Amino acid sequence: MKTPMLIGTGLHILNPTFQKALEDKDRALLLDMAEERIENGAQGLDINPGPARHFQKRLPWLVRTLQAHRPIPLFLPMCPTLEESLSLHRGPAFINAVTGEPRQLEQGLRLARQYRANLVVLLTRPACLQAASETRLRVALEALDRAEALAVPPERLYLDPLLSLRPDPRAWRLDGGMPDLEPVLETIALLDELSRGRSRTILALDPTGPRLDPGQRSAIRRRVLALLARAGLDAVFLDTRDQELVRVARSPEAWFNGRLKAA
Repeated sequence: MKTPMLIGTGLHILNPTFQKALEDKDRALLLDMAEERIENGAQGLDINPGPARHFQKRLPWLVRTLQAHRPIPLFLPMCPTLEESLSLHRGPAFINAVTGEPRQLEQGLRLARQYRANLVVLLTRPACLQAASETRLRVALEALDRAEALAVPPERLYLDPLLSLRPDPRAWRLDGGMPDLEPVLETIALLDELSRGRSRTILALDPTGPRLDPGQRSAIRRRVLALLARAGLDAVFLDTRDQELVRVARSPEAWFNGRLKAA
């Protein structure tokens, strides 16, 4: 069972602390936030300055500041300052993200090739929030085919099957906050086979248990993450300050063994 790469979350515009660091160009505050996540296990950082242009213009500053401190991989949003930010990034960056919409996918792949970056591809199309496994796989195959045509190695594609809540709101109470996991697990397993182990898979745990209290949410996310790791997930966005969740990510097999013994 593989151990997924851990991508620290929270460096986004909805976090008041991050917003203050961005507004004031407060290097110390920004680095404190980053270091807290890195020390707790983050192997990459998800950066999102939001839709406002004056904040997007500070993305290059974020890249320079964070990587001068530690050359950790950064997940950078599609925005007007992305190319400048990619040119400043030490080592392969991650472009986060494009959908299966042809023009968006093409743009992302060309940037990934030009800057030797990785590309996160959401296995969906615009206005299609939930999809069956077949739809996810179709988008994945189109992305892999287009990447091959543009000479982008499949190893640079991180395919995101997208966790989502079950479509029936009544199920939210019955399943205790579990997302619609079965098609995602199936997609992860099949993607490894279809790409012959060359593409990567990635997911965010945010849709899991959003209406639960923090303790219940953490418990259900540990359960979901262990199942995703068993299916072969390669990378996950998560709050690394949740050390119980990080422990499961680092040793999913130990979680399963513990559960079996407890049973």
